[in-house]
Amino acid sequence: MMRKTLGLAVISITTAMLQGCGIGQPSPFDPQSIEAMQKRQASENVMRELSQLPTSLPDITKPVSNPAQTRPSMAIQPNKPTVRLKLQEIIHRAVANNLDTRVASYQSAIDETRILEAEARFDPTWFSNAQGQRQNPQGIINNNFAPPEVNSYVLATGMKQDTDLGTHYEATMQTTEQRYAQQSNFSTALTRGKSWDDQVILKATQPLLRDFGGVVNRARITIARNDQKISQLDTRDQLEKILQQVEEAYWKLVQGEQDVEIQEQLLKAAEITMDILIKRMVGDVNMVQVAQARAAVESRATELVRARARVEDFSDQIKRLMSDPEYPVAGGVVIKPADEAFAQPVRLSLSDQIATALQNRVELLQQQIRIDSARIIIKAADNNALPKVDLTAQIGFEGIGLNWTDSLNSWDDSKLVNWGLGIQVEVPIGNRQARAIQARTHLQYTQAVAQWQLHADTVANDVKSALREVETSWDESIAARRSVFAAQDALTAIEEREKGNQQLTPEFVNLKLSAQITVASAKSSETR
Repeated sequence: MMRKTLGLAVISITTAMLQGCGIGQPSPFDPQSIEAMQKRQASENVMRELSQLPTSLPDITKPVSNPAQTRPSMAIQPNKPTVRLKLQEIIHRAVANNLDTRVASYQSAIDETRILEAEARFDPTWFSNAQGQRQNPQGIINNNFAPPEVNSYVLATGMKQDTDLGTHYEATMQTTEQRYAQQSNFSTALTRGKSWDDQVILKATQPLLRDFGGVVNRARITIARNDQKISQLDTRDQLEKILQQVEEAYWKLVQGEQDVEIQEQLLKAAEITMDILIKRMVGDVNMVQVAQARAAVESRATELVRARARVEDFSDQIKRLMSDPEYPVAGGVVIKPADEAFAQPVRLSLSDQIATALQNRVELLQQQIRIDSARIIIKAADNNALPKVDLTAQIGFEGIGLNWTDSLNSWDDSKLVNWGLGIQVEVPIGNRQARAIQARTHLQYTQAVAQWQLHADTVANDVKSALREVETSWDESIAARRSVFAAQDALTAIEEREKGNQQLTPEFVNLKLSAQITVASAKSSETR
């Protein structure tokens, strides 16, 4: 199902790119408008003023009018707009808007034009030419040097085309008008006249060895199509990487939010401990224990600030991967997860996973296409090493007359039908260039096959390592949950001793604070 979804996404993105890549002039690049938009979006963020570094701590043993002053200001939850999104919705937005995938998809559209460029080789071509010429052939008439004067006007037009079998067709219609002036043998006066010559000429040249066959002549088209398939797989690969990054960032965001909750609980526990110590200063507690607790409060408040910052970092990372104009990266909205992580064992078969990977991994599919291109190139190189033997055929219909009408009417005269049949042979001596190309293409094909085998081993290793990591992580999760239970039991036992009027010595206070950190670390490890 995921594979079909990715395939449809790649096709949709590529189609959109093709529709957007028209012949028209692209819109001019305007970085100023992009900068202005970024500034406008950044203005949504409310930046707080940074407070001065403290030079001392207030005396917490004395009552204050505002109890909030005893809590570090940096541990206060900042008031920022948030929105909770499900992973599926974020994936949909990333598929539709991600700029990395959009950039990669343009290459497929570019390669589509190269297919048309290769196919254009077989498009018919119309040609036409006109020529005027004056000649004075030397001659002696009546013992006098009297060169005749001949003026020729030629107009020719026609069509020519190459086919994928290598055949070259050409059809030409040519009209020639000649005007001449010549001194006769019996008079010094010039004799003037003109004639018309109309011809229709059909030519065909068919290679018999070199350049013969559809596979050879369509090799560039086939390779161009293979290159486009590789580009489409590049787009799919980029899309898969983006979706992987989206999922990783999302679950890191889930982990980050849980870490914030854990740090808040840890800070609250330290504050409660500090309040208990302050109230018992009249008995078995002095400033040593209070200072221990206060140091823990300040340290945990610092960790809480960093944990909240990490949540915003993952939020910005998700916004960048989505590239959604509704949630710009520079905007002030913080994305929070709407899905919870689940912990259920999944049964996986190593052989099935490897078989699936060998059928679907992008690098293997691309290498198979490259092998096919190398095979086509081998056939073209083998053909190029053959001698050049071309069969040529020509037939022409000619009409002549004193004017254009007479020349057209004389076409039914079978004596004015011309034809020709011939063969052209060209054999390069040694043929070293073609044979070197032939040897190189065979080596490149063998190299491409070996590269596929290398990719297959790499894929099998990746799948095996990933499956082992899944099993290891599951075992770690079991151990981490047991560690949470054990750490919580240890902390509960310490708190029970505290409720039983345990003397709050510096060692006992340090034991309790350490136990709180152990519980928080175990919870964070389980979440991770």
